[in-house]
Amino acid sequence: MRTILVFLLIVLLTVSALQAQGAKMGFVSDQDILRQMPAKVEVQRILDQETAIWEQRFQGRQQEMQTFLDSVTALDTRLESMRDTTAAGGGKALATDSTAADTLAFLEAEHERLEKVLEGKKKDLLAYYHQIYGKDGVLNRRNAELTQSILEKLHATISDISKTMQLSVMLDASALLYIDQEYNYTEQVMEALNIETQRTR
Repeated sequence: MRTILVFLLIVLLTVSALQAQGAKMGFVSDQDILRQMPAKVEVQRILDQETAIWEQRFQGRQQEMQTFLDSVTALDTRLESMRDTTAAGGGKALATDSTAADTLAFLEAEHERLEKVLEGKKKDLLAYYHQIYGKDGVLNRRNAELTQSILEKLHATISDISKTMQLSVMLDASALLYIDQEYNYTEQVMEALNIETQRTR
C-alpha cells in the first residue's frame, strides 16, 4: 500500500511539474484496449487450450498419486489387522508360526518402502505443479511469449498517437485516481488498432 501511495505521489508531482511547463499530457486505459484487441482474444483462446492440456496432465498425475496412496492405505490396514490379531493372541501366534512372523516382517518392510516412495511421489507432484503453474512455470512463460508481440504493437501505437497529438507524456489509467476525460486518448489508440469503440457502435 505504501509503495502505491509513493508511486501516486510521484505521478502527481510529475503531472504538476509538466502542467507548470505547459507540456501536453494524456492517458490511455491499456487494459481495456488489450481486452478488446482481436490478437489478444486469439492469444487467450490458445492459452485456454494449452491450459486445458496441462491441467489434464496434472490431473492424470494426481490420479496416479491417489491410486498409489490407496494401495499404501490398504497395506496399512492389513498390517494393522495383523498387529491387532497378534496382540490379541498375546504374541503366541508369531512365536509358534514362523510364516505369520515372516509375513508381518515382510509387510512392515514393504510398508516402510512404500512410505518412502510415497514421499518421493508427493515431492514430484509438487515440483510438477510448480513447473506448470509456478511464477516461472510453463503457462506464465507461454503467456509472456504469446503476448509480447501484442504489447509491442500496443506500445508502438500509443507512442505514435502521442507524437501525432504532440503529447509530452502518456500515462496508463491504472496509475491515476482521477484525471479529466479530456485527456483520455484510449479511443484514438483503439481506432488506430482497428478496434471498434463505444463511440462508433
